[in-house]
Order: sequence, then C-alpha cells, then structure tokens
Amino acid sequence: MFDDYYHLGDSVFEVGQGKIVIASDIKAVADENSPKNINVNYNYSFIDNKGEVVLDLSKYDTAKPFSEGLAVVERKGKFGYINTAGEVVIPIKYDYAGDFLNGQADVETPSDYLVIDKEGQVISSAYGDTNAEMESDYYVISTGYYGNYGVADKKSDKIILEAKYADVSHIGGGLFEVMDEDYNYGFFNANTKTLVEPKFEYVNIYPEQDRVIVEGEDYLYGMFDTDGKAILEPKYNAITLNENGVYEIQKDYNYGIMLNDGTVLIKPEFDYIYTSQIDDEIYVFSTEKTTNGAYEKTQSGLQHQR
Repeated sequence: MFDDYYHLGDSVFEVGQGKIVIASDIKAVADENSPKNINVNYNYSFIDNKGEVVLDLSKYDTAKPFSEGLAVVERKGKFGYINTAGEVVIPIKYDYAGDFLNGQADVETPSDYLVIDKEGQVISSAYGDTNAEMESDYYVISTGYYGNYGVADKKSDKIILEAKYADVSHIGGGLFEVMDEDYNYGFFNANTKTLVEPKFEYVNIYPEQDRVIVEGEDYLYGMFDTDGKAILEPKYNAITLNENGVYEIQKDYNYGIMLNDGTVLIKPEFDYIYTSQIDDEIYVFSTEKTTNGAYEKTQSGLQHQR
C-alpha cells in the first residue's frame, strides 16, 4: 500500500501517496523488512497533507501494516482485522492474529490454533479439521456479515442467546465468551442457559475446571463457576491456573496458592511460590526474603491431596 518512507521529524513519517503518520510522543523506528511498520505501541492516525484525519486508529492498543487489504489490530489483549476504511471485518476476539498471505492467516484462540480465510471462516484447526462448534450441540449465529452475535441450539435451531452482542466465541463444552460493543466481556453457559452479562475487562474460561477467571475494576481478578455463581469477588492482582490444577494468586507482589473451590491454601505472603505434583499429592514450595535481604527456601510440605 505504501512504497515510500520518509522521516519528517521525531514523530512524523510520510509513507507515500500523500499520507503522513503521526506517532505520538515517541521516536518511531522503521522495521527493516517493512518500513511502513512504525512503532504502533502509541496512538496514531493517518492524515493527509492538509492535516485531515484519513484513518484514525487511536482506539486500538496496537496495529500492524496492511496485508492483502486487511490489518491486524489489538484492543485489550484481543486481536482482529480491519479493512482500509478502518472497518472491523473479522471480530477482535483472538489471542493472536497473523498477517494474511495467499488469502489465509494464522489465529489463536484459548483452546485452538486456526487458519482462517479473509471472511473469518475456519479453514483448518490444529486439533482437527473443524472448530469447537462442530462437536457441540450449539452454534454461534449472526444477524448479518457485520451483524450482532448470539447462540442457537443445533438440534432444534432455537435461539437460546439473543443475537445482540458484538462478538460471541465458542470456548468448548457449551461455554461461550461474550463481548459487547464497548469491549466488555462476559460468558454464557448454553447447557444451563446461564448468562453473565459483559461487564469485565477480561474473562478466561476453563471448561474442565468449571471455572471462569474475570478481571474487574482496578485490574483486580476474581473467579466464577460456569453457572455464573461468584466463587471469589475480584480482589487479587492476578489468578493463574498452573499445570498442577491449583491457582497461583498474587496480591501486592506477593504470591500464594488457591484451590478450585476458592479456598486459599497458602496466603499471598511469599516472594515466590511454586507447586510440584507427586502421584496424586501436591506439594507447595515457597521462597521469602530473610531479614538481611537474602532469599530463604521453605518447603511447605504436603498441602493438598487430589
């Protein structure tokens, strides 16, 4: 799209066809292989030589150069695609999205790695030839190509979640991530017809654990079950499910351990903490600072029998 590239000042770049890029408050550095890929970690706009905005991308956290007419944009940790008019043509719902090449692009969801076409249709999956919906009793519906989204029952074709959301993503096991037009997130359990309306900055759904981690106000995290019951109101700086099936919790840069039912096994009082599973028993090891500033390892021993 842009063949020429000229540096016109600390944050001003002409990229051809009379277009100028303004990179706010940073001296952008061109990518050697793609000179139009200036630093996009800050808000910027495409403007013409008269100073009028041509394509304003300031509402996105990051953006990439156009490839085959589409560009990857990011907002709140999710990725999608816009066209040259700035319209979102593939929903901003992926954990990763790559450039298009020969009409195909790699994308990543919480449960799969996919190849999609330029209409957002799944071509292939790392874990099979189809996505989660093909093995589900439910499917995502839309009011049109750029319409709102909902959920229907595959057996009866009955709508069970009204098509009024900006995006609906099937996570698996009848569980769906729901996003509104303001990029707030919630979730829907099609099995129990339970909806938690989009009101969170972020949700992470774990079907096997029957749990949903949510980010509420002030960047604090809590936990729900998949039926929408609050297990833990947002209070921690981070909650992460580890490979041993327990949750590492963080509060004010200190770490602890929480079980699936919300029980705090180890209070977040340690500088570092990790778990190890031996047979069906989970051991917790922690590290804390001594009075002289050195680190001391303490073995907490058997903490939980699975």
